[in-house]
Amino acid sequence: MRDASHTLHSSNKLFALASIDQTTTDDQIDLMLEAKAAMMDVVGVVQHHDGITGTGKQHTADDYVSRIFNGIEAANPVYADVIDKLA
Repeated sequence: MRDASHTLHSSNKLFALASIDQTTTDDQIDLMLEAKAAMMDVVGVVQHHDGITGTGKQHTADDYVSRIFNGIEAANPVYADVIDKLA
């Protein structure tokens, strides 16, 4: 959960920086918005009380881990491109 939250927070900062950059295209902004929305969905789901307290069943915990992993894996390439572009 912490990794997903950190990724979401970082992506928000990178999105803000890229949005004010005059060279960012609309397609790049759309990709960033999709990645951000996907991470918001993941963070929203795994913040369920069973996910935070660890009282859920094992298959539920496995599903949360899978969602977090897939969300981070999808967001990282998008924001890596942003970092390269802004550097």
